[in-house]
Amino acid sequence: MIYRKISLKTSKFHLKTLRWLQKNSVKKIGVEVEDIGRHIKENCYIADANNTVVAKRWDNKFEDEFRTELDIQFKHKHKHIIGLVGYCNEMDEKIIVYEHTSKGSLDIYLKHSTLKWMERLRICIDIASALEFLHEGDVMLNKVVHRDINSHSIFLNDAWVAKISNFELDSLSPDMKHINDDPQYKQGLLIGKSDIYSFGVILFEILCGGLAWVEGGEGNKSQSLATLARHCYEQEKVDEMVFEGIKKQIVPQSLATFVDIGYECLHEDGHERPEAIEVTIQLKKALEFQEDYEVWECKLPEEYEEIIQLSEKPDIYHTEKKKDIYKKLYNGILIATNKDIYKKLYNGILNATNKVWFKLSENGEANKMISATMFSYENRESHKWRSLHKSRFRAVAQMLDISNLKIQITIDTQFLSPNVAYGVYMVFKFCDPNIFPSTRMYMNMEYRNGAETLHSYFATWRDDEWMMIELYRFVNHKDDVVLKFLLDSFSRYYCRSGAIYFEGVEFRAIKNVAREDIKNLGAVQRPTVNEEIFKRSEPDNMDDKTQLYTSIELNGKKHLMLSAKKVLRNSPPKLEPFRFIPSADSRFQDVAELLPEQIFRINYKIETQMLSPFTEYACYLVFKVSKKSRGLYCPVKVRDLLHRNKKENKIIYFRSPAPLNQHDAFGVPKQREDGWMEVMVWNFNSKYDKLEKNYIPMNLKLITYEGTMSGLIICGLEFRPT
Repeated sequence: MIYRKISLKTSKFHLKTLRWLQKNSVKKIGVEVEDIGRHIKENCYIADANNTVVAKRWDNKFEDEFRTELDIQFKHKHKHIIGLVGYCNEMDEKIIVYEHTSKGSLDIYLKHSTLKWMERLRICIDIASALEFLHEGDVMLNKVVHRDINSHSIFLNDAWVAKISNFELDSLSPDMKHINDDPQYKQGLLIGKSDIYSFGVILFEILCGGLAWVEGGEGNKSQSLATLARHCYEQEKVDEMVFEGIKKQIVPQSLATFVDIGYECLHEDGHERPEAIEVTIQLKKALEFQEDYEVWECKLPEEYEEIIQLSEKPDIYHTEKKKDIYKKLYNGILIATNKDIYKKLYNGILNATNKVWFKLSENGEANKMISATMFSYENRESHKWRSLHKSRFRAVAQMLDISNLKIQITIDTQFLSPNVAYGVYMVFKFCDPNIFPSTRMYMNMEYRNGAETLHSYFATWRDDEWMMIELYRFVNHKDDVVLKFLLDSFSRYYCRSGAIYFEGVEFRAIKNVAREDIKNLGAVQRPTVNEEIFKRSEPDNMDDKTQLYTSIELNGKKHLMLSAKKVLRNSPPKLEPFRFIPSADSRFQDVAELLPEQIFRINYKIETQMLSPFTEYACYLVFKVSKKSRGLYCPVKVRDLLHRNKKENKIIYFRSPAPLNQHDAFGVPKQREDGWMEVMVWNFNSKYDKLEKNYIPMNLKLITYEGTMSGLIICGLEFRPT
């Protein structure tokens, strides 16, 4: 079958083209004979491989109506007026080709409960805006009165966007009951306000789920919906007219606004009826009331009314829409503290400036920050109250000695979203504006949660020019919980003695962390390594343990394991920061035990023949921590000395850190099947850009932030394809 594309640009079609399309190159979807006005012979839908269109064929007796329709369609382009594709006027054939609206006319869906109230409102607004466009006109366009607005002439596309059709202006049929019922029409007057009357009828059709004439009225005669609507409105019984399929969806304010403007449209005096622009405005208000309930109220926290009552000016929110309240909560508001709770917590000591900053996240989760003025300070002389321009609160605490903070934090989870993972953060910044970390900074905060002493190592830079360091992580449940911390100190070595501004403590929803992740973060992780690697690389006897490497091929890719003795012995023995000891559970005869040193290096050249070419590899340090060791908790920097231009060093741990210290891209140790631990320290491609005599050089420098790496036992390095 040959397909011919129908251009959506308005054009004149030759009759033979339309006949060819309909007969040979299109699929005929349906043909129906129209009797409205008896001036259209047939109305058929034709479709090719690219487009579907509607072709209306006109009776020759109605030349004027054909030209009027065509003139209106040519000149009046609007997104809510059916689009003109083309026309044909030759050999006594008059055909107009329109865009096809896939869902058909509005009358089909009036009784469908699947057409929700909000969608019905949007359809009404579409129609009103089209009438506004037609009635207003402009310098270049004359005003147009449609004269036949009804639910049959409103068409809907895939997105439920409404479009007005059927501009047969001067050929009114006796069956046009919308117009017949208009008192102005009965007086022989037909003006733009007649369109408004007809539109009022459509509004009540959409509300009632039925057509304009209702069978079974008084005396078992058909009854005008307009008459019934006016009667019910005046008797305050509009609720009885509402379609049962949508009745429970409608917000009272939306219904009231809708029926008020609908009633005005049905006014007997046409001059008292509203203009189309006013109808559009009122329908948009009705939609706003409905959206306020369906869209915005469900996004607000359950306790949003209580939160508003605690704000500085609660009265201003009483008349606000839910949408506006949501936006203000999203931007953040100051709320007063819950005095009953805090009187108990602070023995009645309350400061007038005590505040809580409440804010919604992008996903609608409730976040809040408690001002530093809410906490107690054991060292009264170590802090001063300051006012900062870029703070959320009137006062922040200037902490003069960060090595001796002694801040007692007591906070509760009131107003937080249920079943959401939260982090608890101390929010601060350095008083010295020259201290400006790029993303994160090692600070090693020591603090206590009950009898447990904890460490949080890294502070991160926020978009609001403050820094934050995490203290705790949890999944919030419905019940309010009180959390207590004692903030002791920051590391003086890395932070020196610089003073900080302490703004407060924030509860912040953690992105992309599920409840299960919170529960499992503390567990020792296991690598996703095929057990076959360990089985095939295990030595068959003790003699094999004298080898300094093992190499296997799995799934067409080479895996390489180098012993500690092979990769670490590159300095005179007296200068080496480790000693070699025999090991019964290693695949190699000797392992390296680090001495009390803060730094050690891995400087080695890998033979390219031992790796698969053009392959991404990850290098893992295989190790154990001596049972005698009491350290190795601090993070370790891994510097690639061959790529000094890298902005950030890799950070790894030798002991599994608390969840709050597991930042993105940090290397966390994992348990292996062979009983050892591993952590990734390097990655590279075996197509190395600095090959030296068939070797791939590696030069890594490992530096612990604090303490030494005494007690670290290294088995070797393993290279695996990623």
